[in-house]
Amino acid sequence: MSKLTRRDFLRIIASSGVIFGTGQVFAHTTYDTESALPSQIPIPPSLMLHSRHRWILPPILDYLLDNGYTGIHYADFENALLGLSALPDKPILISIDDITAVKGQNPTIIEYFGAMKDALVERGIKGTFAHITRPDLEQDDALWDELRAWTAQGIAFETHTAYHSVLGRRAMTWADYETEIITSATFITEKIGMPVRALVTPYGSGYDMATNTITPQVIQACEQAGLRFIVGIVNGRAPIRVPIQHNEVLYVGRVGPGVNNDVYGAQLEIEFWRTHYR
Repeated sequence: MSKLTRRDFLRIIASSGVIFGTGQVFAHTTYDTESALPSQIPIPPSLMLHSRHRWILPPILDYLLDNGYTGIHYADFENALLGLSALPDKPILISIDDITAVKGQNPTIIEYFGAMKDALVERGIKGTFAHITRPDLEQDDALWDELRAWTAQGIAFETHTAYHSVLGRRAMTWADYETEIITSATFITEKIGMPVRALVTPYGSGYDMATNTITPQVIQACEQAGLRFIVGIVNGRAPIRVPIQHNEVLYVGRVGPGVNNDVYGAQLEIEFWRTHYR
């Protein structure tokens, strides 16, 4: 008998939906027995990457394609929660942090983040870039034009705040939250031409792990900005009950590519999420 490789093992669990050790198989969606409508929808696995991961992104994407995953945007997930559209069988959220359009950053931005965009586009997988606006610095209009063109290729942009600040610090004033969240989201929407749907929090900040609560000012700023999601790191994996309220702001989590920042770690994180959080 041939030896079972790591890739073979991951392909098996990717297609099974089984949590090992319990023998249980989880449905993708829980339905209300009276109405036959979804009562809750699982949060899709959400993979957090940075430009340093550009070397491992192509094999991660190949793995996802081999195992039937479909890339979605946060807007797609929102539409599913609102009952406006259905999710694919195996959705995946891929978000890449720290892109910017500040003057003097190109061609590095295009070389690093552009390579990651190309990897997504070549495979027909949707992806999201988390943008730091830096309103204190001169913006590169040509680079903004380039990023805007990416949206026609299946790329979305969300806000990663104005200054990549740690949210929730006691020293922060409401004016700071307005700048970091509301102004940055508005600016990206105006420049890109597509509405920003999520705040991707730097360092997973704005969430108190001791109390499992979100900083109230972060929620308030997202409400005023019309954002649907706060994207952190810890927690934010449990299915979301539907229907959601029209102006409700939802907290969702992400995982990185494992402790070793490699392809295998990313695969394990994705499969654990998909099979466990149902």
